Amino acid sequence: MGLASVNILVEIIVTMLPVPIIWRLKLDRRDRLGVILLLSIGVIVIGISAAKLYYTWLTLIGTYDQTWWTSPLWICIKVELDVGIVSSSFVPRPSCC
Repeated sequence: MGLASVNILVEIIVTMLPVPIIWRLKLDRRDRLGVILLLSIGVIVIGISAAKLYYTWLTLIGTYDQTWWTSPLWICIKVELDVGIVSSSFVPRPSCC
């Protein structure tokens, strides 16, 4: 659970770290907002990680029936990985072309 908490913190940092750098680039306002929007899709991954942390706590500490609550945990793990891969593969299209 400690590692999942640190993972959420790292995801927040990685998602928000490039925003000030991109904002200072000499691009159109529309292009900057587009790139920031694409990078902000990682916020969905943060939400899924929070749900994963909740189901991890529920599975390990909060219930006596671990087999029942393991299924949502595995679903959260799978969706977190898939959304992370999809959101990292988006490429912004420049407005100049």
